[in-house]
Formats: sequence, structure tokens, C-alpha cells
Amino acid sequence: MINRDSKIYVAWHKWLVGSAVLRLLESEWYNNLLLRSHSELDLLNQNDVNDFFSKEKPDVVILCAAKVWWVAINSQYPYEMLYENIQIECNVINSANRYWANDLVFLASSTIYPLECEQPISETSLLNWNLDPLHESYWLSKILWIKLCEKINKEYNKNYFTLVPTNIYWIWDHFEWTKAHVIWSLINRFYNAKINWDKKISVRWTWNALREFIFADDVADACLYFLNNWTNWKLFINVWTEDEISIHDLAYLIKHIVWFDWNIIFDTTKPEWRLRRKLDNSLAKSLWWSAKTNLREWLQLMYNNFLATK
Repeated sequence: MINRDSKIYVAWHKWLVGSAVLRLLESEWYNNLLLRSHSELDLLNQNDVNDFFSKEKPDVVILCAAKVWWVAINSQYPYEMLYENIQIECNVINSANRYWANDLVFLASSTIYPLECEQPISETSLLNWNLDPLHESYWLSKILWIKLCEKINKEYNKNYFTLVPTNIYWIWDHFEWTKAHVIWSLINRFYNAKINWDKKISVRWTWNALREFIFADDVADACLYFLNNWTNWKLFINVWTEDEISIHDLAYLIKHIVWFDWNIIFDTTKPEWRLRRKLDNSLAKSLWWSAKTNLREWLQLMYNNFLATK
């Protein structure tokens, strides 16, 4: 349980999940918040991170910081992806533990789970099958963090734990094709095809590829809920949702919202990578937590916000 006057550091509070965490904490009257922008505190710089923790001594750390790229870029820059994520995580966990932060929550990703594991994927599947080579640098850094939390808890009796969400979305995001998540990438592409009078748009995946999406505010809710309601952090917890949809159906939903009147061509010549990555919700459900937001209800608002940037 964290108190209203606990000093809470939210790492990368201006980004996708961090901003959702900040909104929730402020709405719940957690006012003793430690916030630093990337320009104010470079988490890749060990000395700067150490100085920050030694001066501020936060009680709680919510680590939303990570290097994230579009899937094709991951394979082009595997060293940068692995090094920077490990550096961020090690700097923060070491300083948090060194300067007596008792509670820490870290956000991993469902990419940590093996390719061939049973669906839906339970927490016990970790490291039991072959892992996804496409995201190797990303999941390696996340698994390292899970194990660091586990060792810290065992050795120092802390409450450092990991939440594993599926694909995260919010009403704002990157629109550039090299940075955008799949929903925003499709919105951007359908919009550009519409205004340029392109009579067709090619989508890489088909109805075979299923994806599960979770709203950033639900992830923030999970962070605060588990900080306040559970202390057995030997386990990491899947943050689940019921919003599983095929890329085929998602493309047609977005086509309808954007009012794109022409054809979708599904490109079956390219690999679909992982066909399904649905998380098992049993553990979170047994702890009385579930997501509240439905993807289909938010797609129109997401498109409206996209238009506001144009």
C-alpha cells in the first residue's frame, strides 16, 4: 500500500503510459510526484540517475521508460535497442534499491513470451520455448529486468514487480510509419490514401494474424491497483484485455471510420510473424483486476484526434 504523501517517481511521464499514470495519480490526489523530462534527466546516464535518486529519494518508482521502435527497425538496430533498454533499467533499479525505494513497478511487454507457447499465454510460459528472434533485443532487456526485480526482492526484501501488458494504445500516439503502433499506422495510411485519391491500400497481415490491445489508462490503473493491493512480487502479472481482433477486421474498422471508399489489398507474400499473442488473464483476474476500456468505442475518438493534428 502506498500513501498519498509517498514520493512517487514516474519515469517518462510525458510518454504513452507514463502520461496515463500521471493523470491517474493526480486524479487520485497523489500530489508528491517527482517528474523529470528526458532533457532534465537522461536515464542512460548512470551518474545523473544516481544523483537524482540520492537527492530525491523516492519511495515508489513507476518505470515506464523504454526504447521502442517499429518492428522492422528493431531488426536493423538490435544493438542500440538492447543496450539502451538494459542501460535504462539497470541505472534505475540500482539507484532505486540503493536509495531505499521500497516499491517499484516495471512495464514489460508480451513479446517476452515464446513463439510456440500455448494460448492464451500464462506467466509460467516465460523461457519455456523458443523466443521470438524478431524482437530479441527488446525481450532480452525485459526478461533481464524481471529477473533483476526477482533477485532484489529475494536479497533486499523489496516490492519490485513487473506487469506484462499486451499492445498499448491511447488517443494520441506517433503517426510516423517508423514509430507508430499498428492502430496509428493504419489510421495514418488510410488517411493519406484517402486524401491522395489512392484507389487501394496494401495491408501486410490478414485475418490469420490476431492482436490484443489495451488502453494506456487501463495499464496505469493496473500499476496503481497492484501497488496498493498485492505484495507477492515473486510473480509478474499479465495485464490483460478482451480486445483481441484480427488485423483483417481492424483494417476494415479503420477503413470505415476514415471513410476510405476503395479497396484493401492484403499482402500475403510477406511473413505474418507471430499469428497470435493472447495473454492468460487468470492471475490478474484472481487478484480482482480487469481492464475497463473497449477498443471499438475509442477508434472514432482516436481518429478525431489524429485529424486535429492535420
